[in-house]
Amino acid sequence: MLDQVTTTLPTGVTVLLGPNGAGKSSLMLAICGLIPIDSGTVTWNGEPTDRGDHLQHFRQSLGWMPQNPGFPPRLRVNRFLESAAWLKSVDADAQPAAVAHALETVDLTDFADRTTGKLSGGESQRLALGAALVADPGLIILDEPTAGFDPDQRALFHRTLRDLGRGRVVLVSTHLLEDVEGIADRVTVIHRGRSAFTGSVQDFVGRTGSTEVSLQTLRQAWTMTITGTDEAA
Repeated sequence: MLDQVTTTLPTGVTVLLGPNGAGKSSLMLAICGLIPIDSGTVTWNGEPTDRGDHLQHFRQSLGWMPQNPGFPPRLRVNRFLESAAWLKSVDADAQPAAVAHALETVDLTDFADRTTGKLSGGESQRLALGAALVADPGLIILDEPTAGFDPDQRALFHRTLRDLGRGRVVLVSTHLLEDVEGIADRVTVIHRGRSAFTGSVQDFVGRTGSTEVSLQTLRQAWTMTITGTDEAA
């Protein structure tokens, strides 16, 4: 359950951190409008996302990648992305170029005619990201996108997300500090359903007295943040 969570997502990559059960997935689902909220408001470009035309505009601006997307196993990769483009109301004439661009962005061009059931775990994750990107959204929300990746796959995914964050708002949920080190411009920590920290990654590690962003300083900052929240509870 979330309680008084407040955060702002600027252009760039914001990494959402929190222990298991802290509310990371619930926050993402609430932002996407997939679960109701009892109070508060989600706004996009200054407008509430749950009202009339604003809701439709927001949905067109959103690329959502759930933690366990799932695919029809006999559907070809390019057909899956065509379906995703259609669902996002991409014009029929623009769909081939949108699909080709998404395949190139996630490095799956050579897999276009492969069925989704024959993809590896990492390839499936890249396809899910491609589906989130196919309509060229301004806001991308990814729930645990690097779970199960090997180091090479994670490095490739990090490069892709850093490139995406140059012109978009990207929110990435993770429990891996390697992801924070690899992609984060900003960090938001939630614990026990509440905001524990929001700020730049430099401000986050600065809590330790260091200016160096490394796994060691991130781990120290993480421990200080969670411990401080528990002591204040």
